[in-house]
This record gives sequence, C-alpha cells and structure tokens, in this order.
Amino acid sequence: MTGLIPAATIHQIVEELSEEEKEMIVFMCIDEFPNAPFQSVKELLFSINRKQQWCYWLHELMFRLQRFDLLRRVLKSDKQFVETWQQRNNGLVSDYRVLMLEISEGLCKEDVKSFNFVLNDYVGGRLKENSKSFLGTVLELEKLNKVSPEQLDIVEKCLQKLRRMDLYKRILKYRQRSHCKQRRVSPVINVAPLICQTSMPVHVGPVNQGQAAAACGSREPSGAHTFGESVPLAVQESGRTQLQNSEEQYPMESRPVGLCLIMDCIGNDGEMVKELFEILHFKVLLHLYLSLEDMERTLRETALSVEHKGYNCFACFIISRGTPFSVLATDAAVAGITFEKIKKLFIGEACLGLLGKPKLFFIQNYVASESADACLETDGLKNEYVPLENAAGNTVASEADILWCYCKANVCILDQKPWQKSLYLCHLIETLQKCQTRNMYLMEILTEVNRKVYGLKSLDQQNCLSLQLQHTLRKTLMFPKR
Repeated sequence: MTGLIPAATIHQIVEELSEEEKEMIVFMCIDEFPNAPFQSVKELLFSINRKQQWCYWLHELMFRLQRFDLLRRVLKSDKQFVETWQQRNNGLVSDYRVLMLEISEGLCKEDVKSFNFVLNDYVGGRLKENSKSFLGTVLELEKLNKVSPEQLDIVEKCLQKLRRMDLYKRILKYRQRSHCKQRRVSPVINVAPLICQTSMPVHVGPVNQGQAAAACGSREPSGAHTFGESVPLAVQESGRTQLQNSEEQYPMESRPVGLCLIMDCIGNDGEMVKELFEILHFKVLLHLYLSLEDMERTLRETALSVEHKGYNCFACFIISRGTPFSVLATDAAVAGITFEKIKKLFIGEACLGLLGKPKLFFIQNYVASESADACLETDGLKNEYVPLENAAGNTVASEADILWCYCKANVCILDQKPWQKSLYLCHLIETLQKCQTRNMYLMEILTEVNRKVYGLKSLDQQNCLSLQLQHTLRKTLMFPKR
C-alpha cells in the first residue's frame, strides 16, 4: 500500500505520545535523516511521510512502541497484521536500532546512571553528562564513532561489568543474525499485503523476543510463590523463557485493559490505587465506605457487567476490616462476605465475560488479634475443575486464571493511627510504578513486594502483617506500559 498518511493522523498520534516515546521515535528514525535537526517529532514524521513511498512505516513505529491501542484505534490495524507484514518486507527500523530499544527497555534509571559511569573507562570523559537515557547515550556514542551496527564492543563490556548478562546475550544473538543477513535497506513492497493478513502464519519478530526476555535482569521464580504463610498454589506460574508468544502470555492490549474495582472501606488507600491503575489503562471504579449490603451489591453488579467481554483483565481491591474468613465493610456484623463468595461471583458461568481472562484480587484485611489467631489460613482458592468454553471456543476450567493476594494486618494499626496507609499496598503501588520501565512479570513484582514487606527492620511491623498468595494463572502476565 502506497500513499501519504494524512497530517491529521500524524498529529493525533504525536499528541498521545509521552516524552519517552517521542525520544524512542527520534532514535528509530534517525537513519532516515542523520544530519537534519528537527524542531519537533511531528516535523520528523512529516518529513518521513513525504520521503517514503509506502504507508506502513507509521504502523511499524507504533508496533515498536507497543502502542497497540493507537495501532488499532487510529491506524485501523492490529499487531498481527504488522507482524505478518514485517515478515514479508524490510521495515523502516534497522535490527540494530531494535536491539538498542530492547536494551533500553531493560534498564531502569539507576541502571542507566551506572552504565554511564562505567562508560567513562572507554570514552575518557567525553560523554555529555546530561544524557539521562540509554538511547541518548547511544546517540552520543554514535557521534563519537564509538558505537555502530558493526561496533558494539563498548556496550557489551559495560553490560558485562554491570552483570547484565541477559542484555549482553541479546547482543550476541544480534551478531549471529547479522552474520546471516544484510542490514535492512529500502522496503520491497509485495502485492496486496492486506489479503494475507489472516491467511499467513504469524511468527514473533525480534521486538517480541525482547519483550519476553529477562528485561530487568531478574528471573521468574520456578518454584511455588508463597507469601508469608505456607499456601499451596494450584497452578504455578511457569518460568520465564526466551520467547513469549500469545499462547504463553495473557494479552493486555484492549483499551481500557479492564475494569479495576476498588472498595475502600477505610478511606486511606483507594485514591492511591485509582491513580496508578488509571495510568495502567484500566477503567477504575472507586467506592468508599461501603456497607456490607452495598459491597455485595457492587460486587454482583460488577460481575454481571457486559464490559468484561471487550476487555482483557479484571482487578479488584478490597480494603476493609474483617475476620480471617471474610470482610466486614463498614459494618460490625459477626458474619461478613466470605472470600469464597466473592471469588465465585467472578468465575465460571457466573461471569462468562471473564472466562479465560486473568482475574486479580488484592485484599487488605484488618483483623483483630484474637480472631487472627483463630485461623492461620484464609478461605482461598479451591481447585474445583468445571470445564467451560471461552469466547474462542477453548475449554477452560472455571477456577482457572485467578490471582488471590491477601494481606492480613492487625486492626490495632488502625486503632492507633486511623489515617495510616496500608504498608502492603504502598509497597505494591511503589513497585508497580518502578517496574513499568523494566518489563517485569506480575509474579516478579509480587516477589519484590514480598521482599520489601518481610525486609522491614521493625519486628513490630513484621508481626502486624501476614501475606498470602494463591493463584491458578495459566500464563504469564505483564501490565501494559504507561
């Protein structure tokens, strides 16, 4: 397909990009105009639009940015089509620049600072100190003729010194691929690529391998993920592999990603959770100070929502006083809503819109010490196999695809400091925010939260908290980028 992309389309896309994403676009496109400075990303894209004789270059850029929402909503395309098209054509972005993007995604801000510091051994202090991103550092190294598609020794050595062998191995694989084929040049357009959109087999390209590789340098634990008290997991999260395809990872491409129901009956944490999950592209429903009756009605209405059908995920946060088996909302009733009852509202035939999709529950329960001692385990997941078919026609157990994170805290925390935020939720939100740039899987994030909570210096704080995790997830899960 040839022809110019309308300027209005380019404008709409640029307006929805973050500053980090704009920097990535400049880095990907710099080979097109190596010596021509542009005042804005719009000007750069407009110049590429006039230069290219094919219109799929913008599709490729959105694919590389993982902005599948813009790919679908603005460009009226999808991830599968771009993958198929790239298999048949040479694209705008070279393998070298794709590699640097993948390495950049695997480095957090502290990693970049360490990289730049170690880099002084090889450039003699000639690197600009104001380079705050890895891509900016690479551009400076290119100007000094220290880095190029064929010259990556400095990057390799720095990654080795930082012990980022996961990223170092990507460079080795890039060298192996480059040895077998020439660097990409101008695209060769095949006839009627749209006809082949659904008929051709689709393979995962280089960018997908980068998303699935160990971007943050830590490994997915292969054993059972147990937080605090020993709770057997019905299905273990599989270990990280070098290649993650659609069969191994839950899709998180819908916008919104899904509903996020927050019921904060304490009033200290709901807004904090709401702010983050809106950034993570969830549609957030926040309810404060619910009675037991209102909480049960809200849960039922949310479970019956037709919106689940078009979304990829569901998240639920409950912050309340309770017992080891239930939550009490704002009531002082003896019998609250049991965890088993909450779970059953969202599984199987009770909620077909979520069948085969991840259902994430995060419970912050404040329990009196005498009732906390009455039971060491909460009412969690029971592995009852009831086969059902999801929208794709695949058989899925009704109990599958559930994550149940439970934090039990002594109610004395609220009695002493009613305004006190949940320590568990603070660590969870903080870790989710920090890990957005490191492509971490959910299980890795929860393991990090576990480490922070049980690494508390105060024994009194440790004794007031207990974490438990159960899940029946069948695939890995990674929250979308901001």
